[in-house]
Amino acid sequence: RYSGTDKSLHKKDFIMAAEADGYEFAKRVNNQKHLKKVLREFVECKTPAFLEVMIDPYAEVWPMVGPGDGYSKMKVGDYITPRETPKSDQSEGLDATSMF
Repeated sequence: RYSGTDKSLHKKDFIMAAEADGYEFAKRVNNQKHLKKVLREFVECKTPAFLEVMIDPYAEVWPMVGPGDGYSKMKVGDYITPRETPKSDQSEGLDATSMF
């Protein structure tokens, strides 16, 4: 039910790895007050860029599609507007065998 990288098993430094791979922009954000500034630098960077954003390990990550569910059952949380289920007037009233 969580998404992300659990760094308790190994302590890989993704910033050092990105720099070793030649990224000129490789930064980690640990504090929310720095996020807006660093995110702007990341987006405006003209070369390949790497950004690691540390979040609360118990934070819920949205949107989420549950195992075995389709996009019509996507969970969106409190701040994302869900998509409307597309309506198809062509297949209304047809069962699976009469469609072909």
